[in-house]
Amino acid sequence: MFALNFAQSTNIDAKITFVDGKELSSKIRFRTSIFYENEIYENSITQKYVVLINEKGKKEKHLFNEFKRIEFTDLKGKTRIFERPIEKFGLFELIYDGKKMKWYRDYTENMYDHSQDYYELLYKNPEQYDTFNLLTNYKKRLKELTSDRQDLVSEIEACNFFNNTYECFKKIVEKYNEE
Repeated sequence: MFALNFAQSTNIDAKITFVDGKELSSKIRFRTSIFYENEIYENSITQKYVVLINEKGKKEKHLFNEFKRIEFTDLKGKTRIFERPIEKFGLFELIYDGKKMKWYRDYTENMYDHSQDYYELLYKNPEQYDTFNLLTNYKKRLKELTSDRQDLVSEIEACNFFNNTYECFKKIVEKYNEE
């Protein structure tokens, strides 16, 4: 039997905040794509283990639930923030930091071909949040989550979530946070 492994990785400087409040600057090991330049696999830190590289260059595995926040600049120069907004879940990327509602993204890995996918999470508080994925009725769920802002119903109805998911989410979340 012949197996060929194309896995690539890189170490990225990060500012880490642990659940106990301890802060640390360290390097984190990320898997990278061999097909797309400067592309990282975000699920390198959203799955079970996060691999830190200590001062001596040794790998240290930590469970994702040990972290409260991880901030780093990716290979494309974009600042990325990952947090645990809900205790029972792992790390989510903070896409929009609103006062009334936050927008997060979770990255998952296909167990068959190890491709990466994601779903969205809109978070108001620990009891009031909702996830949005391929099978979600976006309009229905957004209307329920923003029911305290009836003026957004027409905006939600006008959005084409099939072709412009990111733009629609951004517009709705920004408008929700305006008031």
